[in-house]
Amino acid sequence: MTLHASTGGSKPYNWPTLVVTFTGYALTLLGIVFLVRADPLAHWHPSMPGLLSMAGGAGVVLCTLWTISLANGFRAQMAVGLSISMGMLADLLFLRGITMAYQVPHFGQIELVFTACAALTLLWVAIGGNADGLRRLQHERHLHETDPLTGTLNRRGLTRRYLELRLTERVSVAMIDVNDLKAVNDRGGHSEGDTYLQHIAATLRQHLPAGAQLSRWGGDEFVVLVPGDVDLQALLAPAALTVPRPDPALPAYAVGTVSMLASEPLERALVLADEGMYGQKAGHYAARSAQRDDPYVGLASFPHFLQSLATLDAILDLGLRKAADLADFRTWLYIPVADPLVVTYHERSDRHPAQGRRTLTLPSNRVVEAVVREQATVWSSDYEHSRYAEPSLADLKIKSFVAAPVKVDGVVTAVVAFTSSDRWRTISPEVRQVLDGVAAHLGHHMERQNVYRKLQASVEAGITGMGVLLEMRDMETAGHTRRVVDLALALGRAAGLDDDALNALRMGAYLHDIGKLAIPDAVLLKPGPLDAAEWALMQTHARVGADMAARVPSLPQAALDVVLSHHERWDGGGYPHGLSGEGIPLLARIFGLCDVYDALTHARPYKEAWSVDRAWRELETQAGRQFDPHLTALFLRLVAAPERLKVG
Repeated sequence: MTLHASTGGSKPYNWPTLVVTFTGYALTLLGIVFLVRADPLAHWHPSMPGLLSMAGGAGVVLCTLWTISLANGFRAQMAVGLSISMGMLADLLFLRGITMAYQVPHFGQIELVFTACAALTLLWVAIGGNADGLRRLQHERHLHETDPLTGTLNRRGLTRRYLELRLTERVSVAMIDVNDLKAVNDRGGHSEGDTYLQHIAATLRQHLPAGAQLSRWGGDEFVVLVPGDVDLQALLAPAALTVPRPDPALPAYAVGTVSMLASEPLERALVLADEGMYGQKAGHYAARSAQRDDPYVGLASFPHFLQSLATLDAILDLGLRKAADLADFRTWLYIPVADPLVVTYHERSDRHPAQGRRTLTLPSNRVVEAVVREQATVWSSDYEHSRYAEPSLADLKIKSFVAAPVKVDGVVTAVVAFTSSDRWRTISPEVRQVLDGVAAHLGHHMERQNVYRKLQASVEAGITGMGVLLEMRDMETAGHTRRVVDLALALGRAAGLDDDALNALRMGAYLHDIGKLAIPDAVLLKPGPLDAAEWALMQTHARVGADMAARVPSLPQAALDVVLSHHERWDGGGYPHGLSGEGIPLLARIFGLCDVYDALTHARPYKEAWSVDRAWRELETQAGRQFDPHLTALFLRLVAAPERLKVG
């Protein structure tokens, strides 16, 4: 008999195999008839038992053909085994029926072979079926007891293994809770959260001893089960610092552990481990809050952090960098809306956490054009296939981006953006909210700066005009106020003053002699020497001037110090308060030195102008007497390089 069994397919019937099998049966039947008729005593005399035997054989043949035709529904091993065993049974029935019909002796040896083959095949099918069923049962149990995301046990799987422990055996249990998983999901979407959980599961496996069972107990919880007394805290807590995590100041997870007899309920062990875990988690967050150098800024505290940034540079540097860290982007950009576009491009690397900064010049950009046109944030998780993609930026290998408008008085004046080149990113609402917060704060700061500059320009224009009027009344050389302001600012920059101090120095320089408005012309314009009473009156101009200047709105105290103390001397012989050394305000020391130098090197009605060399020697002589010696040396170096003074 020839037999072919299908091992599966998409066709409902396996016609080639059916034809071949049916042909094999026919040839086998013809062989049996030829074998029987070869007996000289054979003659056809049908009987009921013989006909029933042959009918049974035909029925078995039909069953065999049915099994083969539907072999797609069986495993190949079972289909072949059943076909062979039924084929042997059919051949046996045919042989018995034909020998009875021809009334010849039975072929005992052939029947024995058919019977043995059928029996062995059925035994093989039974054993294989049981083994297959056992494997299928084990596979189904594995699926039911395994977490599909992390490949660890699930709650059902761990519970079964706990119940299999001997009741007298001690067991160690750890409850592990992932820190800030929500921040990961909010920042990069659930796909990034899933990857983070897989990474943590892999790290836990690496640090667990042989025989340990790891289970994902809940969304962000894992449970570890280890036979015996094992210090799981010592094994697992350090590993939490090796996982790349959203907040470097916070371990990846908190651990609580307990050791007890396996006869205790698992629920009791988990409650006790939970208690320890929450205690450790509280300690983690307290330690993070105690950090001061570079405190972690979360989504909740980010708006307060932005409000603490008071300068444009701080917002563009710290604000955008922290926002990028929160959103887990490696690159952030600042693009003023101009022609051409000058892009300030920052990129963070794992090797160098401080950002690398560079600039790009672009004639135009579709993202910027879209932000300006729509007056709103635009984004794409798949930049290369979005309407914003540009061949000119192919070198940046941008995969995802989000860009927000910086509005000043309702007009988009700049764009801030995050880009990702290492992988595609989910641009979640939280990511857009973080960037929008930076853009809004930046816009408000620029609006305030515009108002401040306009106000400052108005105040400075008035103060400058007042200074010119003062020098005209005092018969000062034309341009004295402008020159002494420039000298003081040059020396202030050389001394390392910041912008606020330089602004105060400029304001004080313009108003330094405002108190002379209270001095009578007879004293102020007297061509000869002043007597003691007149000199005492003249000296009051510093104190009176400070009182008058204090009425100027928003004038800083450091500017008032210039007006009040610019006639003080390093040795204490000045006025109005006889201050000495560093007790004299720094800005007053700077201005007093510059005021004297300009007076020496320019003509007055009562004196000729001194040469620079003569004035130089006079300043050297007065260093440590009238002037601060350090500032004097610094000023003389500036005089030696006139281009640094920028004096008109």
